[in-house]
Amino acid sequence: MCIRDSLWPSLRSLFEGQVIAILPFDFPFLSRELGFSYWYFFCSMASSVIINRLFGMTFEIEPEEIEDNKK
Repeated sequence: MCIRDSLWPSLRSLFEGQVIAILPFDFPFLSRELGFSYWYFFCSMASSVIINRLFGMTFEIEPEEIEDNKK
């Protein structure tokens, strides 16, 4: 947590106002040019899906678990 608290402000001040990535498609309510915050948000969402799949973490409830809770 300490690394995140010190790293985020420094990266944000370093890249503030600069275009970090350009989307290859139009996205509703966003421009095609992404700043650091939007780029970080998209990358964290994509990487969290991959990491969850690698470790087998899902948020699905198996039908057996639902039946056990009813009993």
